[in-house]
Amino acid sequence: MLTYHRTTEEEKYSITNWKYEGKYSIYTEKPYEEHKRNHYGFANPQNNFFSFYENENLIGFINLYEENTEIFFGIGVNPEFCNKGYGQQMTLL
Repeated sequence: MLTYHRTTEEEKYSITNWKYEGKYSIYTEKPYEEHKRNHYGFANPQNNFFSFYENENLIGFINLYEENTEIFFGIGVNPEFCNKGYGQQMTLL
């Protein structure tokens, strides 16, 4: 069963170090230091990130961002756990 909590600084560093291969390579993030320097993505205080775990494994994260009358929903799955149904589980919680 997945559990979740607000994403910590340590988790943000881990997530931005994930390396995706092949068709998923577009999801590889810039280093967290760059996010912080430019106040975007994981370093933007307006973004709400939540990390998902199964036991001790960081499975992925979601991002909720509100702008005017719209809400944006983002999702990322640890490359080690892609194509195993975790993304769907995360959206159902």
